[in-house]
Amino acid sequence: MNLHDYQEMVKATANYPKEFGLGYLTLGLMGEYQRFLQASTEERLTEKFGSVCWFTAALCKEVEMPFLIVFAPSDMQFMPRGLSRTICINTANRLLGEIAEMTKDHYKGENYVDFINLSGILCQFSIAVCRIASDYGVNVEEALQDSYDNLTTV
Repeated sequence: MNLHDYQEMVKATANYPKEFGLGYLTLGLMGEYQRFLQASTEERLTEKFGSVCWFTAALCKEVEMPFLIVFAPSDMQFMPRGLSRTICINTANRLLGEIAEMTKDHYKGENYVDFINLSGILCQFSIAVCRIASDYGVNVEEALQDSYDNLTTV
């Protein structure tokens, strides 16, 4: 499985009202991210990390952006070492807020979605979430594979 295959599987399993795709996916991402942070077992962390990946990939699909551009666990190296889990969580929370603002403005008709800016925000968010997952002991690559395997059985 590669990230392109993952995004294609997400596309095949995505079932939401297309006219509200951006809003639906933004809210879903926010909800699953909060559940990920609240998970208390490694199994639940891995499952919720997979859900965060699903919503991130679906959001990428919605704005016609390859998941591969914004999600690369190897990019964790670009997040400075020694950052606390709290800093990574705060960073991810701030970035989700930015995505929510872009989505709100889009539906208010005040602004089109700046795909370049959104891809940068999603990339930073993915790096922060991967770092948080790793810090909790989740093997990011295995969790993504588990998520993919679960999607293939849907």
